[in-house]
Amino acid sequence: MALLFLSFQGLASPMWQTSPQDPQTGLSKEFLQPATSALIAIHQAKQNIANVISKNLPIGYYDPSLAAQAYDQVRQSQIAATTNGDHQAATLLNSYFAKVKAWADQYKADRESMNASRTMGEDFLSDDTVWQAIQACEKGFNEMLASRAYKDIAECK
Repeated sequence: MALLFLSFQGLASPMWQTSPQDPQTGLSKEFLQPATSALIAIHQAKQNIANVISKNLPIGYYDPSLAAQAYDQVRQSQIAATTNGDHQAATLLNSYFAKVKAWADQYKADRESMNASRTMGEDFLSDDTVWQAIQACEKGFNEMLASRAYKDIAECK
């Protein structure tokens, strides 16, 4: 009977290694948790309005408390920012929140004024350039938080 020895050396994910972060772009542990919570809260608010408009539901189905929670979480991440990378990421997170809020407010205003010109069609979100930028920003933020290092994401501005 042959014994099989496995070596796990070198298999650790870079995210969990404890190598020192670049002081200019590194994200602190104290910032990562509230920033992740903020990103989740923004996603929930964004998806809520996207579901309302894509399913042609009345605006009453929109839950404004989700946007309020996202706002609070963004502020918590700003408070927790300690490094230069944290501050840059917190500013970008705030820009992302503002972009999602402006996008949602435009659709809510259209609904309230009975203007369905932007919400007609089978997959109108795929034609919405702001929606595409929001999706790209969210993906970039997920990658940034996973890498624990700030990177500029043009779609978030």
